[in-house]
Amino acid sequence: CVIGAGIVYYQNKKNETKLNRRFPSVVNKVRVVTTGDRTIDEYVGNVATGNKTLSVAFVEVDSKGKGAATEGSQTPKFDEVVVVLKGRFEVKYNDGKERIEAIGGQTILLPKGLKYEYNFPTGNCSYVPICMPAFSPDMVS
Repeated sequence: CVIGAGIVYYQNKKNETKLNRRFPSVVNKVRVVTTGDRTIDEYVGNVATGNKTLSVAFVEVDSKGKGAATEGSQTPKFDEVVVVLKGRFEVKYNDGKERIEAIGGQTILLPKGLKYEYNFPTGNCSYVPICMPAFSPDMVS
């Protein structure tokens, strides 16, 4: 996806690259995940726009007072930028031997091919993951 100067490239349902007019357009978010402790709304990506180049989502983690929350380890085939809006976002890597943490107002950069695990120490966190190329389940092992 290329965004700029009012130009948005995306994939249509036939997987053809399509130029969406030279003026701004509005895309509705699509709820792609709902679990007991999190929701994920995609704004740009495979589901929301058919875009395979870039995905942007909003994730809300709320353990409902049950303490820390985690997400299983993954080794993505995409680069990921995680913009933390509120709460604490921790990434464990190198088989859990190392970790990095960001709080609201900070960003974590995660290179493709790195095996890591998300941890939310307080059980509450809001963040925006930006994946290049776009997130899809087959891009994660």
